[in-house]
Amino acid sequence: MRGCAFYRERIALLPGAVFEATLEDVSRADAPAEVLGRVSLDAGSGSPYAFSIP
Repeated sequence: MRGCAFYRERIALLPGAVFEATLEDVSRADAPAEVLGRVSLDAGSGSPYAFSIP
């Protein structure tokens, strides 16, 4: 899965900030969500964040 995320606030993030995207299966109402994949990126470069979850 690929995506791009951004935030509207025009503020700089703190040094060491991390962007994390998580893909979850929430299709079963009677069970907790199952994490299918996750990716973390250095958020210091600023928005937008292009990511790919294998």
